[in-house]
Amino acid sequence: MNVHIVESADPEVRLDKYLVESIGKYSRSSWQKMINSGSVLVNQRVESPDYSLSIGDEITWNTPSTNQKLKLDILFEDADVLVINKSPGHLVHAKNDLANEATIASSISDLTDDTQPGRAGIVHRLDRFTSGVMILAKTEGARVFLQKQFARHTVDKYYLSAIDGKIRKNVEIDLPMARNSKKPQTWEVNAKGKPSKTSLLLLNSRSKHSVVLLKPQTGRTHQIRVHLAHLGHPIIGDLQYQASTKAERFLLHAWQLRITLPSLSSKWFIAPLPTDMSKYIKDEDLKNAQAIITSKHSR
Repeated sequence: MNVHIVESADPEVRLDKYLVESIGKYSRSSWQKMINSGSVLVNQRVESPDYSLSIGDEITWNTPSTNQKLKLDILFEDADVLVINKSPGHLVHAKNDLANEATIASSISDLTDDTQPGRAGIVHRLDRFTSGVMILAKTEGARVFLQKQFARHTVDKYYLSAIDGKIRKNVEIDLPMARNSKKPQTWEVNAKGKPSKTSLLLLNSRSKHSVVLLKPQTGRTHQIRVHLAHLGHPIIGDLQYQASTKAERFLLHAWQLRITLPSLSSKWFIAPLPTDMSKYIKDEDLKNAQAIITSKHSR
């Protein structure tokens, strides 16, 4: 239980506004939700968000929290970073201030001194159902150091995917993207959007699907998914982007990542292919993919 005594207040200041300005921590809409749910009391009484406070009022509230931790598959750890193989279904960080689902961010909260609100230690994102390599920061300095590399597009990222239909050749996809105004939870190719580039490298074409290695050159939300759907070859299982083949999740795996660590050593990290993708992606595909990467980075 948190307790706060109003020591000074403008005449007729609203409860929700006061909480944002004097306590902070949550957004105004989140405070309003807490007030309306009865989690915030004024002088031990439930009041409305527009209740006018007076000097001497006692405000009490319960802090939303989750005690649950995800079991993380750790690939590498040193004093600065933690590298994990993210499981499909794990959320990277909470969707809002009051969400209490266990996330990767909440699961590393005891391991990092990063002060990023709600996203401590998070350097980059993967969609909930994308699996694979994620690098996390154990210090605020490490997070800033790593994020600069993502912002400058100096990080090498390679994804594996199985997609609907047969693709005949490699494709350099250069299509700007913007949020879909008709479906705000999705994105679309839009001439007025931000530049978005993805390299598609064909590994194999089978009877009804193709196996591809993907290297995003930019880091837009849903970028790979949108680009493939626009080509008419959505990721298998990605029903949000009109995939014709169903799966328990969309089959996208962040396979390899090369980045310079705060120790100034450049490292490759590889996340093993999850079993749910082995039905579509075979050992020969992995060998082809590794040969392509080795060739590109040995020059």
